Amino acid sequence: MPGVIWDENEDGHRYAAGIFGMVLGKSWTERSRSFVELALPQIANSNDGGTVALLDIGSAWLLSNDVQLDVAYSHGLNDRSPDHALGAGLSFRF
Repeated sequence: MPGVIWDENEDGHRYAAGIFGMVLGKSWTERSRSFVELALPQIANSNDGGTVALLDIGSAWLLSNDVQLDVAYSHGLNDRSPDHALGAGLSFRF
């Protein structure tokens, strides 16, 4: 998923930055699946915030046809990225 974003820093300087991501997913059963993702939500020079690089892993489980539980962990791959993040979600279809 490559792309380009236009952003503005705190000084009002506008700049272009790249984005990139790759995902590998695996369905274990009809109701469970996992993924591993390399995410670069910002590829920029250091004057414009630098590059943010993350390695994400997660899983989702369908508890019913209308309810999904998911968890994800994110690890920063460089010093411009958050060190760690953990998330969980509960989704309902109605």
